[in-house]
Amino acid sequence: MSWIDTLPCSARDALLSAGRRRDYPAGAQVYGLGDSPGGLYRVQTGSARIYLGGADGQILILRLSRAGDVFGQTVALDGAPAPIFVEARTPLSVLFFPQAELSRLQMRHPEILEGLSRQAATTIRGLMAALQELALMPLPMRLLSRLRALSRDAPAAEGWSRVDISQWEVTAMLAASRPAVNKALRSLERDGAVRLGRGWIEMRSHG
Repeated sequence: MSWIDTLPCSARDALLSAGRRRDYPAGAQVYGLGDSPGGLYRVQTGSARIYLGGADGQILILRLSRAGDVFGQTVALDGAPAPIFVEARTPLSVLFFPQAELSRLQMRHPEILEGLSRQAATTIRGLMAALQELALMPLPMRLLSRLRALSRDAPAAEGWSRVDISQWEVTAMLAASRPAVNKALRSLERDGAVRLGRGWIEMRSHG
């Protein structure tokens, strides 16, 4: 559930009716660093990868957006160029809310601006927590923390929560080397904390 789902019915319905469907094949760039995204995006089906990229081709994945998630809030608030890249991980369908329509609706429904602002603040806090992990936590603790966060809303069955994510993506989230992350994953697997598969990781559920 995103902040859009928590809006009063009149504001939510007005916003959703302004959405325009856009479809992207897997691997397509939705927008890049320095682009003008032109509005707000809500994932309908599929998933998107949100990341920073360096000149050497390496990337740092900030988060994965799945059905119901919204991205582009910060740009929708300040109108500045995008500070990140967004790419379709899988065939992706989004509702796109043009900036001009957003501005008009915010005048009629202040709750939309309040929702945007709250979500932008939440995003900033999440990035600060991720930065703290990268700077201060040893790799095994970073890995465990990230997997717990990813599995929090993942479907669970028989005591395991499955996350649709590759080991390469986990590595790109942790700003670490592939061998080091693989070693840490295998250690967690031996301890019975995770199960590894091709394109997925299962984490033991607690509670």
